Amino acid sequence: MIKIALCDDEKAFLNLAEEKVRRYCSERQVDVKLKCYVDSDELAEDIEAKRGHDIYILDIDMPNYSGMKIAELVEKFSEDAYIIYLTSYDKFAVQACGINVAGYVLKSQLDIGLEEILGKIFERIERKNTEKTYAISNERRYVKFLQKDIIYIYKEGKNVIF
Repeated sequence: MIKIALCDDEKAFLNLAEEKVRRYCSERQVDVKLKCYVDSDELAEDIEAKRGHDIYILDIDMPNYSGMKIAELVEKFSEDAYIIYLTSYDKFAVQACGINVAGYVLKSQLDIGLEEILGKIFERIERKNTEKTYAISNERRYVKFLQKDIIYIYKEGKNVIF
């Protein structure tokens, strides 16, 4: 099951986006658990409490926690998550690319853009789930990568370098 968080402070648009994501996933028989947030504070609390998701679909311009602030929290607590921005403004595109972003969709192009990006993300997740992975974790981080991506491993002091 793929966990998706959808956050937008405009309730009407949040409902529209939720319907589109659910329909897209249903048509492709992708098992998802979708949680919608109209309040970015609530999403931030869930992330900090380590109740994370695999995919975050975020409005950029929200009160309190903007989509980019939420993305910074996601990066801090989960490196494997995918972030998609939904926004009415293209002026944030350059700034948003500085954060690990899977996609940037203008709300006016929701139908085409969101489906395309979700399709690519679902393919990546499926590939990760079917191929062998190697995970490294400590108190600060959790990193998971495909074993086939390992080219060379060596020990340097008490560290292992991949």
